Amino acid sequence: MIPRLPELLKIKILGRCLLLNTRLMKCCVVTLLVVMISGVSPAFGQNMTTKQNKPIHSAPVILKAHNHYPIEGRPLSFYRLIKNEGGVAQVIPFQIDEQNHFTDFILTTATSNKPLAQSDGLFNDNDELVFMGQDMGESEVPKVWNFAKPAILYRIDAQASGQKTNRGTVFVGLYPESRSRPALSTKKYVDFNLDQASIITSKYVYDFDPNNYLVVRRVLLLTPQKEKKKIIQSSSFYLRSDFKYFLTFQVGHSDLKSTLDAYKVGPIRAIVKVSFQYVFLKLNFEMGMYTEVSFFDNSVMLPTLMHNPLDGKRTLNQGSGFYYGFAMPFNMQLLNPQSNMLPYSLQKRRKLFHKETPVKRLYRLKIDNDIFVMYILVEPSKKMIERNNKFEYYLEYGNPLPIMQRPWERPLPLGKAPVNLGVHLDLSNFAEGEHFIGFQLF
Repeated sequence: MIPRLPELLKIKILGRCLLLNTRLMKCCVVTLLVVMISGVSPAFGQNMTTKQNKPIHSAPVILKAHNHYPIEGRPLSFYRLIKNEGGVAQVIPFQIDEQNHFTDFILTTATSNKPLAQSDGLFNDNDELVFMGQDMGESEVPKVWNFAKPAILYRIDAQASGQKTNRGTVFVGLYPESRSRPALSTKKYVDFNLDQASIITSKYVYDFDPNNYLVVRRVLLLTPQKEKKKIIQSSSFYLRSDFKYFLTFQVGHSDLKSTLDAYKVGPIRAIVKVSFQYVFLKLNFEMGMYTEVSFFDNSVMLPTLMHNPLDGKRTLNQGSGFYYGFAMPFNMQLLNPQSNMLPYSLQKRRKLFHKETPVKRLYRLKIDNDIFVMYILVEPSKKMIERNNKFEYYLEYGNPLPIMQRPWERPLPLGKAPVNLGVHLDLSNFAEGEHFIGFQLF
């Protein structure tokens, strides 16, 4: 959940057609395009069709109900998303994901004994309407309708920043009468295989560790030539707590036990809810941490609610910290890394010789080569910003094979772990209490 960009929302009513004109904004120093529709989550990519068939956007667009009062408050079954393709109305895939007042998603399939949150059947409050940018079409209202026209039609226009002619449009149709509603689109961008703990999209395959949903065992990229190219060998989690006048604990992902509590799979995204326990001396301790991961066709969003029972400033020594990292089969030096974070490897030298840098509200890391581009975005909690907690990036250059062959099951620090790309946080000043931290991978 990225901080909002300035809103450029214009509402114009033409009869029964409500027009919402939204502009695409540039978000950061690296070349990214982000869709912000009055608080919409970010969308990256390049494949949104326009009247001139110019691809300009291809990633998910998320509309929050409470930011779009003209279309909220109706039963979920009323909604259809429509595009104009050559003057002909076409139904496009979308989904509505409800959230409760704690902003937890209301999922459909329980896999543990924890009860599911209940739906109120309406698109309202924190609920999200989601579709893919490449499914947007021409801006004119379709002239040919091979199915019934909706009782009310809203239009949402997206325009690329600095490109006045490149626009895309999607129409939100409301159908109060069930007999007039067109069939939903059968197109799906994502699927979830519970038995194999695998997310499959048209662009990648994301395999969890079946024993621990915190880490991934591999990520395969599906190339235009239909080849499967491994871009991530594995991921690792590590936490070091060096207590003042006490012991030092090192915890790795093998020491954590995760439980898949529930999930939901729609045409646009799959959502899985995972909670974690710490295993110590064969005893399970609740960590007070859970996440609801959203998997889209070309991105992963991992907002994490973490409860920290300790105040790092009072209880932990310098050197306490945690990281989340990846083993990638590439020499990282050849991937053109760019970031607004400081490098972890310069931490001690920076404290001695470098002027302190201000804390960021959004941390970014970008790598790319001729087959893929990868963005990592991290949004710290409010308490972390107040405490001046800063994320750092870690890169280990050179031949990736020896790095990937390092022990994966043991908790190991950076430089000894199978990690050549990671994000690190110093815990010695980490505040006690709940922290909402947003991780996003594109």
